Amino acid sequence: MSDAKRSGHERPEVERSSQNAGQDAPRSTPVRVTQVRSRNGSDHRQRETLRSLGLRRIGHTVEHEPTPQIRGMLHAVRHLVKVEGSS
Repeated sequence: MSDAKRSGHERPEVERSSQNAGQDAPRSTPVRVTQVRSRNGSDHRQRETLRSLGLRRIGHTVEHEPTPQIRGMLHAVRHLVKVEGSS
C-alpha cells in the first residue's frame, strides 16, 4: 500500500500521561454474591440481571467489585441472592 493511501487512515498520536503509569488504583473488597432462590417466576428483567451478574443456578457464587452499577443490580434481585462482604 502506498503512503498516500495509508496517510488518510492513520490514527492520530495519543499523548499518554505518565502520572499513574505502573500504579494501580486502590481496589475495594469484592462482594461475594450467591444465588439462593430460583429465578423461575421472576420477571424478565430480574432473570437478565442474574445473567448479567454471572449467576447460573442456585448455589452458584461469583465475586464482583462493589461499583454503583453492581450495587444497583444486587438491589434489583436482593430477594434471590445472598451478598457477603458489602459494607
